Amino acid sequence: ELLQKYRIEFLQVGGTLLGEMVEHPDRIPAIRRRLEEGGIRAVGIAAYKNLITRDQEKYRKNMELMKHYLEIAPLIGTSVVATETGTLNPDHDFRAVPENWSEGAWKALYKTLDTLVPIAEQHGSCIALEGYVNNVIATLPHLQKVLKDFPQDSIQLVSDPCNFIFSRLLPVQENITHQFTELFEDRLVLAHIKDVNPGGAEKGTPEYGEGGFIIDGYLKFLRDQRPDLPLVLEHLPHEH
Repeated sequence: ELLQKYRIEFLQVGGTLLGEMVEHPDRIPAIRRRLEEGGIRAVGIAAYKNLITRDQEKYRKNMELMKHYLEIAPLIGTSVVATETGTLNPDHDFRAVPENWSEGAWKALYKTLDTLVPIAEQHGSCIALEGYVNNVIATLPHLQKVLKDFPQDSIQLVSDPCNFIFSRLLPVQENITHQFTELFEDRLVLAHIKDVNPGGAEKGTPEYGEGGFIIDGYLKFLRDQRPDLPLVLEHLPHEH
């Protein structure tokens, strides 16, 4: 009812709804039917699991959930399982540590992707990676490397250039947005809209209107080049 009230047509499934689907997959057809009857389409699963955490028990649970998400995504009407790539920070999944730039972090990421790609291909799903300055995939060249090494259709991207605007790049942020859209136009499966903290993405990426992101070029790209991408307004509280 809330989504219909605000004429929202696309839903990135997460939170308690996603938990219910994992625990009770038999309920998925009824949930999907109710959404579709309301004119609402599930366009992705908001997985967002740390794929390189050093906590072995947490890693095991994250991998089990990722496998479940890749399995149920087609059942809810999408192929997209969106996720962060993770950090070696032991205390927080979205804070950086220098080790994120190490060979060990990349080996850990590739080990995870090597495990998940066959599962995605088995179920007709795709892992939509979302890089972030505080995670192992922190820059556009990092994204290029991963896509070169994993050219399969089961690895795609979330469109979210805000995540790559380090504080030092704020003066040239429009160039970053242009490079992102130009380099990765053909690998995008879902688009996010949010903002960049005035201190850079390291400090946070709040809802749009709460930061300093210059959005014009990004919106023009979405309108002219990829109007097919579902738009997800991230970090938007109900009262807004």
